[in-house]
Amino acid sequence: MIVLLLSVFEHPGALALPGLEQPVPAHPAAGASKPAIPHVGQRALEDYRTYLAAQSHRAFAIAPGGTWAWVAGEASSQAAADSAAARCSARTEQKCVLFDVDGQVVFAQEDWKRLWGPYKPASMAVQSPEGVQVGQRFPDLVLEARDGTRSRLSESHGKVRILYFWASWCGICRRELPKLLKFSGELRSRSDAAVLLLPLREDFSDTQHWLAENGLADIPLLRPRFAAAGTTADDTGDPPQTGELTRVVPVIFVLDKHGIVLFAHRGSIRDWSEYLPLIDDARNRSGA
Repeated sequence: MIVLLLSVFEHPGALALPGLEQPVPAHPAAGASKPAIPHVGQRALEDYRTYLAAQSHRAFAIAPGGTWAWVAGEASSQAAADSAAARCSARTEQKCVLFDVDGQVVFAQEDWKRLWGPYKPASMAVQSPEGVQVGQRFPDLVLEARDGTRSRLSESHGKVRILYFWASWCGICRRELPKLLKFSGELRSRSDAAVLLLPLREDFSDTQHWLAENGLADIPLLRPRFAAAGTTADDTGDPPQTGELTRVVPVIFVLDKHGIVLFAHRGSIRDWSEYLPLIDDARNRSGA
């Protein structure tokens, strides 16, 4: 048996997910065009070509965020599918789905865009433990604007939020920021979705100075701070300088309309537009 597991992004805190066994989907109709593999980069595409030349039975699994895994030489198609899904899920908190089984694409776009669901109703969301892992309720940060006014993250409940923690000294962040701002512009027509730019690990004035030098002085910017439960936005709180948020920047979280973490990712995003189907599903189905 051949096993290959790779990820475009290493997730040190990832947990294996139970219930991985899944039936092999029916093959697409003859003559149907093969879809592109979403969220992955060049390494995965090269790996997929290697996979296609491997011995049967084989399967290739993927997850939102760019994780992928494949196996070959299994006793049956079902065994290959189960093994590939399990190995993919062991490296990400996201749900993995099959892209290909024995050289036949079985990927379903409709299933893919719903992977962040099912979404918790308000009664369950409020009881969820606080944290930054998928399924947890994200901390209710104090957010300070350029003019010094403060608000709480919970005040934007009712929107799907993309939290982008970054720093002006971060090379990846600098390169990615123009793409993120373009994506943020695409979201403006969606009143129930928003991108929040949240600088970390540097003085707020340094962030603003860098933005001004690069012609970005007018973009919305919020300084994040942790605050104890029961406090108001007037309580400054402590900046999130340690732990899960700052192992590396950029770090990205997508929250549903109740503040539940749907997606957590450290590192850059290859193509933000590929996340629109998932974001739109969260807009349409979360918040009940």
